[in-house]
Amino acid sequence: MKNSIALIAIATLATGLSAHAQASTMSEVPSEAVQYSDLDSTRSHDAALLFERIDAAAGRVCGAKYKVGSLAISPAWRNCVQVAIRAAVAKVNSPAVTSYAAAHDAAPGDTLVARRN
Repeated sequence: MKNSIALIAIATLATGLSAHAQASTMSEVPSEAVQYSDLDSTRSHDAALLFERIDAAAGRVCGAKYKVGSLAISPAWRNCVQVAIRAAVAKVNSPAVTSYAAAHDAAPGDTLVARRN
């Protein structure tokens, strides 16, 4: 069993929608290893914990969540997070993690901070 998975913010490089697109080589693209050697990815509780770790790491590697001066979540950030999560879940290759992700993948990392009326 693998004990870590690397998340890479490849979506931002491919779309050219953020500062990460300035990277001249793949080694400059942000990445983060998610450790899960302490988890049994076949158990539903551990699958949920692993998904939360993946979601948090994706949010970090994808850069700024909000555009400067805005409360709106950046579409580039949202896309990057979704692509990174899907890639990491596929690499883990665990039916329990895949099932959990499918049930919770509508808007990973989304939190409403404020709303204007």
